[in-house]
Amino acid sequence: MIALFCMTLDHLAVTLAEPLVIYLFAGKRTEVAIGMMIVGLMRCIGRVAFPIYCFFIYEGFKHTRSKLKYMLRLFILAIISEVPFNLALAHRIFSYRYQNVFWTLLLGLIVIVEIDGINKIFNNKYLILVSEILIISSGMIIAELANTDYGANGVFAIVIIWLMSNSKLVTSIICHIVGTGLELLSVRFLTTENIILHAIMFIVFVVLIYQINKRTLNKIKGVSACCLELTVNNSIEIFSFLMIPLMLLYNGEKGKMNKWFFYFYYPVHLALFTGIGFLIGVYS
Repeated sequence: MIALFCMTLDHLAVTLAEPLVIYLFAGKRTEVAIGMMIVGLMRCIGRVAFPIYCFFIYEGFKHTRSKLKYMLRLFILAIISEVPFNLALAHRIFSYRYQNVFWTLLLGLIVIVEIDGINKIFNNKYLILVSEILIISSGMIIAELANTDYGANGVFAIVIIWLMSNSKLVTSIICHIVGTGLELLSVRFLTTENIILHAIMFIVFVVLIYQINKRTLNKIKGVSACCLELTVNNSIEIFSFLMIPLMLLYNGEKGKMNKWFFYFYYPVHLALFTGIGFLIGVYS
């Protein structure tokens, strides 16, 4: 429920609150500033949602009876969610600019399944390392080329939970380099300052990922790394760390919420918010 609440608040800010502030207070600088502050607060709270979903993917991977059926459910939901997502973000039925988060979650799950299988098949640690890097990098590249929500970093944020649970520090660091490289390549005007900033963030990532592996409670090690990966690539994601106290309360038991409600809530609430936006004319 916490993930749904935070996600809803974030999407409400993007689809209705922000365009409504601009629509109602056009030309009124003070009112727009106050309104955008409220929108910003809503978006900060919304940062908690994605790392929780990343953790859900990892938990689903560990406990599902059929990984194939799990992937199929995510695939179906990704297709169903695409039109509501496009309407909400681009206000059109088809848009290649941005694909919904279920594609990111699906890619993350596929990568986890593949690298877990590799670790069970091979015994040579160098062969395992190379295979992990190739599989993870492929998933990240696909996400970046397809413009999925959170992109390459979103896929890696899911995968790093598995990596940290298995103490895969070297793989984590190398794949973070790949993700940073993909992000730099996507920047249209690459500057020296941008490269230096990413180099500093990489050093921060290496130091903190080491500390997380050594000192963090095993229960929250993976999600801490997940939040860190998101944050070093987008500063607003620092608010995702608000989920850590929630993780300390997690007892490992499955919640009582119907899984189909959990899945279909995403496209339904997007369609509802977007429909309201079109009705009141804030997208014109």
